[in-house]
Amino acid sequence: MTPAWATYLPADWEDCRSDDFDRVVAGCTRMLESQITQIDRAVALTNRSNAYRLHGDYDRAISDAVESIRIYPDYVLAYANRANAYLGKGDTNNAMMDANATIHGAPTYPGGYSARADIYRAKGDFDLAVIDDTTAIALAPKYSGLWRWRPLAVVYADRARALEGKGDRDHALADYNEAIRLDPNYARAYVLRANIYTAKGDRDHAIADFSESIRINPKYGYAYNARGNHYYAKGDYDRALADYNDAIRIEPGIVDAMRNRGLVYAKKGDRSAAITAFGEAIAANPKFVLAFESRAESYVQSGDFDHAIADYDVAIKLKPDTAGYWIHRGATYASTGNFARGIADYDQALSLDPKDPAAYFSRGIANLYGGSAAKAVTDFDQATTLDPKNSYAPLWREIAAQRDHQASRIADALGAVDVKAWPGPLIRLYAGQITPEAAMTAAQHASLSAEIRRGTMCEANFYSGELALQNGTKDIALPLLKKAVAECPRDFTEFAGAKAELKLNGAE
Repeated sequence: MTPAWATYLPADWEDCRSDDFDRVVAGCTRMLESQITQIDRAVALTNRSNAYRLHGDYDRAISDAVESIRIYPDYVLAYANRANAYLGKGDTNNAMMDANATIHGAPTYPGGYSARADIYRAKGDFDLAVIDDTTAIALAPKYSGLWRWRPLAVVYADRARALEGKGDRDHALADYNEAIRLDPNYARAYVLRANIYTAKGDRDHAIADFSESIRINPKYGYAYNARGNHYYAKGDYDRALADYNDAIRIEPGIVDAMRNRGLVYAKKGDRSAAITAFGEAIAANPKFVLAFESRAESYVQSGDFDHAIADYDVAIKLKPDTAGYWIHRGATYASTGNFARGIADYDQALSLDPKDPAAYFSRGIANLYGGSAAKAVTDFDQATTLDPKNSYAPLWREIAAQRDHQASRIADALGAVDVKAWPGPLIRLYAGQITPEAAMTAAQHASLSAEIRRGTMCEANFYSGELALQNGTKDIALPLLKKAVAECPRDFTEFAGAKAELKLNGAE
């Protein structure tokens, strides 16, 4: 609708219908302060309402729409704007009433269907969202020049999001392709399409789309963070760190990037910087449970178990129903030698998830060194039943069974797990098929990275030491266990086991 031109300057109307927020608000306000017709007033209020909505000021948007509807009760654009503003506030009930009013008043206007599709999508009704977006797309050509009607590329992207919600990634990808064809500079469409590629495991295409969105909009903090995640997954930690730094520079409150930066520092071995980064994320959001979890892990790797426990305490307080946090805190208690507290945490984890093999496995270790080898055997058997491919449970069961004078079952593991892959050589060692020297050689295989080799050598030392104890050769066992304590990563169960075994043998 074009207002009458005689009662105010044409420039006011041009500003009121522009795409610039400040111009719209200023121009529409000047119009509203002029002597204009009631219809013109309804138009100016609706335009300003839409600008407020797009700027995130939903209360002002609703107020202007209410006044516009009071003046002109049949003005469907005002209802559509108010529906979108209500949705922005999370009020889906009022939003739905206004979207339906828009459709009822103008059955061929696509904005009503698009607004209702947004509401259905927010409610998780993806089938209905797809139907309404499809109707909007069919009706859109008649309204392509109307300022309030969103570009057709946006509607395709919206339908793609609903298709994603249905799990139909292929058709969603096709819609994102069409959105980008219609508007090659639609930065958000590249990000959304990149998310599809991410879900499909296609990191290279995802990185390319995130890069294109950043080229179009260099201030798109989310895109930097998301691209950094792909570089991190590919092991390109320098590029990942650069992207996380850019994300934080652009959006200082983006806590995911703060935590992700800490993960990079941890991978690079700079635990102090990692702990600082996680702390920054926590300071920005004291309820960011993942940051507490990550900082606790870094504390564990640094051997600072007290601070790790304190962080797990907070994580458990924030998410008491997450079994994993109880397991991690239990393992940290076990690393300090407090097996009773560890067992209590594992019991709680199992009360939350009675079929969690990790909880049985961890509790088995705590029971073993806490003085109940029989309970340990039961736990390791349960862990193996729930996760037959766990190659470590049979090794620990063998240690516990020997201590409780129970029959060996290591031969069963030979047929159940891949003995060619690590820790297969250790299972063969316990089955008597290879020597400790051969197991050590396998642990130092040239194809292994330095980080992985550190872990395999830790395990080879620990399990060889335990086997030597079984054979009654303490003079061989204790040096191997001491080496395990010195060299094992602090979050390895073998570190806690070696430490406990040395204590039991008076050789701490």
